[in-house]
Amino acid sequence: MSRSAPHHRVLVLGAGLAGLASAHYLKESGITDVVVLEADQRIGGRIYTTEFGKKASGDKAIIELGANWIHGRAHNPVYKIALEKGLLEPHVLLDRTDDCKKHELGIRVAPEKQKGPPDLGSLVRDRSRMEGHFHTEDGRRVNKDLGDKLWEKFLAIEEDCSSFFEDNIETSSTIADHFRERLAIEIEHFSQEDRSDLRLLANTMLNYLSFHIGDNLDLMSLRYDGSYDEIPGGNVKIPKGFTEVVKIFTNNFDVDTIKLGTTVTNIDWDQSKHGPSSVKVSCSLTDGEEMFYTCDHLIVTCSLGVLKKAVEDKSLFRPELPIDKCESINKIGFGKVNKIFLHYDKPFWEPGRASVKLAWSGKYADVDEKSEWYRRFYSFDEVMDNPTVLVAWISSIAAVHMEQLPETEVSKTCTAILRQFLNNPDVPEPTSVLRSSWCCNPLTLGSYSYVSMDSNPTDITTLSEPLYNPDRKPVVLFAGEATHVQWRSTTHGALDSGKREANRLVKYITNDGSKSK
Repeated sequence: MSRSAPHHRVLVLGAGLAGLASAHYLKESGITDVVVLEADQRIGGRIYTTEFGKKASGDKAIIELGANWIHGRAHNPVYKIALEKGLLEPHVLLDRTDDCKKHELGIRVAPEKQKGPPDLGSLVRDRSRMEGHFHTEDGRRVNKDLGDKLWEKFLAIEEDCSSFFEDNIETSSTIADHFRERLAIEIEHFSQEDRSDLRLLANTMLNYLSFHIGDNLDLMSLRYDGSYDEIPGGNVKIPKGFTEVVKIFTNNFDVDTIKLGTTVTNIDWDQSKHGPSSVKVSCSLTDGEEMFYTCDHLIVTCSLGVLKKAVEDKSLFRPELPIDKCESINKIGFGKVNKIFLHYDKPFWEPGRASVKLAWSGKYADVDEKSEWYRRFYSFDEVMDNPTVLVAWISSIAAVHMEQLPETEVSKTCTAILRQFLNNPDVPEPTSVLRSSWCCNPLTLGSYSYVSMDSNPTDITTLSEPLYNPDRKPVVLFAGEATHVQWRSTTHGALDSGKREANRLVKYITNDGSKSK
């Protein structure tokens, strides 16, 4: 059975932060005939707060299966709106640094809490990303001072990466090449007796960087790493969960603005077929019914992973997307990152002091990411305000493989690793396990974008360009973190891209309103 919905001025594909922001700002600007189509049964996209574990008080605690922190506070639109709406009380600053990097960080134990936002100028670099102790496969705990010294070298190398883009230095190196070479040089400056341990710690740092940026470091371009625009001011925890930010953008929505359980199956943007003002959008509903929408303008905010599959299958767009846009979609990297949460009835660690950094042996490049998927674990850390739960981060093909394993195998493997590295056979198995599955989820097919060895920032610009009809009317527009050159891979990039496309439509409708009717 199929039926047609009323014609709408604007349709938005996806109820993640980019889609909700675009709809919000359109309505705020007076364009009220906006409907958001969402395949899932919830809003938020790759922002996903859910209950798991317990607080010290015994109340239910939360975890973030998706986005974890607000990355930076100075001119960060997510931080600004969260602050204005009172979502940061008590204010929790995760990382006292003006140099925080691009992605999800390891859990900070015993964070600094403040009643209000601290002075940005008071922040100094610290070692919070390497808090806790390094442990080796043979159950040894490595000297903390030694790890801190190498971590300082690692931070300096990380900072230097931006110079290749900023100074227009040509290089064909991957990020993996660069860090391996530089870390090897730095390790030679240490005493002979410390070098073997330092090589193990270097593996920890490379695994950290892999989930930090989003994928295997051998796939990532050193040349364009610096095109990402760092926002200073530390990383901020939202006490009640990141989903609270998402809800803010629905406060001017009517009850029927968001259509959940509505999967877009085809976008026919051929203006010659449907008239000068219609894009036809075919949808499948959860009950199997087909629904057809038409609109003047469609804003597409689905993940880059979904766009990649659409290009590969030639299934979503009719006519197909322009060749240059398809090529850019194929070239841009889309990451593979997941989290595993382990809940214990009673923690086997000292509350507030669980941070086990895994110093794997061997070489980063030699890991078989399927048979040895667990060797991409960076650490196990206590989740903030959730003292009976540990989280482990995993990236690359290993993250994809982990999603497809039985939960019991994941639980037993995590337990075996903790027992081995802590040299403690009494570490219990968790009472429950919860893991993200962004890579195999057909609504995401990955985590967040990066500049691959085959791409450059121009590809991101190409992806962000609308599809126009012959009269230069923007009929299909694109938003989402992967369409933002400077802030790719972040929630503030997603938000800003949604606002960008809303403003583009407002400008067009204001200047050429008669053409869009």
